[in-house]
Amino acid sequence: MLAVEMTADQDPQPGAGPAAGLFDERQGHAVGGHDVVAAVLLVAASGEAGILDASWTAPTTNTDGNALTDLGSYRVYYGTMSSPCPGPTFRQVTSPTTTPGPVETVSYRLTGLVAGTLYRVSVTAVDLNGNESACSPEASAVAAQQATSADFNGDGKADILWRYSSGANYLWLMNGLSVASQGSCPS
Repeated sequence: MLAVEMTADQDPQPGAGPAAGLFDERQGHAVGGHDVVAAVLLVAASGEAGILDASWTAPTTNTDGNALTDLGSYRVYYGTMSSPCPGPTFRQVTSPTTTPGPVETVSYRLTGLVAGTLYRVSVTAVDLNGNESACSPEASAVAAQQATSADFNGDGKADILWRYSSGANYLWLMNGLSVASQGSCPS
């Protein structure tokens, strides 16, 4: 049996623990012999688009108090409607370890979202046998605009491509804040 404790930047749910946004184990609901507790921390990354960053504290013990040794993955359920979990839209996130250490944080970036749209997210834990915990309480945030840059010469630094209204293109290959080279390029 798994118990996952996660933090939330949303208001605590009824029965929440003494710390704001921290939910206690009594909130979990058993599903397949596993419990999941709490909510997901969502951060709409500023200056980025169509993305949300979710993070939670990995479980360390089963609900019976024994050490967790068979954590396989998490399912990050998301959607624009209330109660996305359980549901058809989720991302499977492989656990970095089957036996997480104390206060180990797991993070996952949801991409491909519609910027400016409110998304609701909930997480479950899945053991190596495929048993899935109950859904965590829901958290929500607005997906932000994702910044994009391009590296046209493969040096690992962002470059600038400008297209004039006439259709002509001009490229500045950058070296940090300095221009390494520049010139027009085909449309």
